[in-house]
Amino acid sequence: MQRPAVSGFARFRFKRVVFALLCLALVFALALYWVLRASLPQLDGTLRFELNAQTTIGRDALGTAIITADTRADAYFAQGFVHAQERFFEMDLTRRSAAGELAELFGAAALPRDRAHRVHRMRARLTAFYPTLPAAQRELLERYSAGVNAGLAALDAKPWTYTLLRTQPRAWAPIDTLLVNAAMAFNLQDDTNTNELNNDTAKRTLSPAAYAFLFNRVSAKWDAPLMQGNTDDPQTNEFPDPPMPNAAELDFRTLPDATFNAVAARGSEAVRGSNNWAVSGAITETGSAMLANDMHLGLGVPSIWFRQQLNYKTASGPICITGLSLPGAPGTVVGSNGKVAWGNTNSYGDWLDFVRLIKGMGDDSYLSADGAAPITVVAETIHVKGAPDDRLTVRETRYGPIVGKDSVGNELALAWVIHRPGGVDADAIDFELSQTAAELLARARQAGVPHNNILAADSAGHIGWTISGQIPLRAPQRSVRTAVPDINPDGEKSLPIPSTQLSADVWQGFMAENQMQAPELLDPPGLRLYTANARVVNRAADAFIGNGGYALGARASRIRDLLNARKTYFRETDMLTMQLDDQAPLLEPWWQLLNTQIQGQSRYRDVSALIGGWNRRASAESVAYRIVRSFRAEILAEYVNAFAAPMRVQNPGFSLNFPGHAEVMVWPILSAQAPHLLPKPHQSYAAFERACLDR
Repeated sequence: MQRPAVSGFARFRFKRVVFALLCLALVFALALYWVLRASLPQLDGTLRFELNAQTTIGRDALGTAIITADTRADAYFAQGFVHAQERFFEMDLTRRSAAGELAELFGAAALPRDRAHRVHRMRARLTAFYPTLPAAQRELLERYSAGVNAGLAALDAKPWTYTLLRTQPRAWAPIDTLLVNAAMAFNLQDDTNTNELNNDTAKRTLSPAAYAFLFNRVSAKWDAPLMQGNTDDPQTNEFPDPPMPNAAELDFRTLPDATFNAVAARGSEAVRGSNNWAVSGAITETGSAMLANDMHLGLGVPSIWFRQQLNYKTASGPICITGLSLPGAPGTVVGSNGKVAWGNTNSYGDWLDFVRLIKGMGDDSYLSADGAAPITVVAETIHVKGAPDDRLTVRETRYGPIVGKDSVGNELALAWVIHRPGGVDADAIDFELSQTAAELLARARQAGVPHNNILAADSAGHIGWTISGQIPLRAPQRSVRTAVPDINPDGEKSLPIPSTQLSADVWQGFMAENQMQAPELLDPPGLRLYTANARVVNRAADAFIGNGGYALGARASRIRDLLNARKTYFRETDMLTMQLDDQAPLLEPWWQLLNTQIQGQSRYRDVSALIGGWNRRASAESVAYRIVRSFRAEILAEYVNAFAAPMRVQNPGFSLNFPGHAEVMVWPILSAQAPHLLPKPHQSYAAFERACLDR
């Protein structure tokens, strides 16, 4: 068949279309380049603002911002300026997340998260708290906010993300900095208080022995607390592991098969990798104390932290602070001013409490120890991009907002430190003014910041540890007989407290308000301090701190052992060597168990060859390490799912967070080969372990 002829006119028209499309593509590329290029920070030149004296923003070879100012207020103005120029969209997301205002940017897709956060009403609470801050602190927040808005306005174009979202950036206000601080509490603490809710469901279901075993949150083997009882022996542990339950106390064989498979709750072990340690000047070459700190939060682009140096003058002379800041907040989160260095890790203490509301005569009241108490109703409006506003009704009690229900339908009110006056403030900006470790620890205990393990080390050789933030004092409960029984009549802090046991608030204020000092260690006899998200306190201090989901103490004990192994003077290179340590003693028994399972099994010949020569190091290039680590993760995940099975009999959707101490519960079971604790549907422990290996 002969092809139809193409006329010259058609070819000409086709070329014109192609040319037009290429031009459009070029115009689009140029426009995109301009939008991206115009929103980059200004690195050179001179700008005029109302400042006390000339202020400069420079950068070193790594891009670290170096701010030099005559006054502290000017330094914070410049810090706000550079934060906005480089990180405004990140700052905006952070404040909106805490306030429950993301839907205004992203539309209805963000509503579930906004509704979950708006119930806390953080913008309204912090607006009410703001006038109570010291005047000098408010002035610095206002100067920082002015710098943020100046930095945003000085960009040649708004940050490109707003162009993509077809929205406009909103100006910064001092309240927004408090919201950024609150957002860090959302990040580091469980605003859903899931552990306590799980404890409550399990307490209703399990025998006392099974509950004590499955919900044990400490480890006699792995924990390495800094605070001891009446002894300096680091091996002493005041929380012995509970015994494994017998078949009469917990028997997986009696549970329906579906309870083991109904919910895909395999999950994964929480990534908790923050650590810090300090050594006294008595064991360093220089006589100054030394501190190492490594904060591990979720990876993101850009990084959550911002490298900086602040230089300004004080009444006692010039000051230079080098460290990391959190975009959206003035000051330095971790760093050094030459006199004292400070660092932090998440404490994982218990900073939230549920109150189980015993229903009153109607939906607008509940019963306290003294009779009926009212429920207040507040209407919240959530703006939604491209859709009508969303209305949220928040019901509040004297303890806090009502955020959900327990497994039998009782409403739960949440008391959280950041809900209370003093729970969120900007006191942490004064950390940089401290001259000694003791002074910095005192500031940290008073500050309205998330509850972190703060380590401090000063040039005079002193080191110290404390928990930052306001620590609540749990109120004593009254023994009141009511017609409504409760599983927590004594007010155990890891379970919801019945409202009928409370005459007033669930807390009696904060420790600092009651002239009580938070736990502290200053210049310990061992001349070494360390934390790694695990339990730090002894039983006495635990009455105040509680357990909000400690990590297993494997990292903390490894750091302790490395610190104690070095008897001669520490140098900076010794601290770096510790940070790069990749020995994996936690995985040694799992490697041995894996070898036992594959021994003599031809189907695992390749696996045997891969892991046989493992050098016990958690090195990224080691296939053996990855196999052993994944084998452990599979077994632990299978058991976390199995531990939830008894609760699924009555609550089919029940699932467990992956507890940090799953290791401590699983090894006694594997060692004993207890038939009554073998997860279904496996017929033997060998079959169970090989199924995990196969996956």
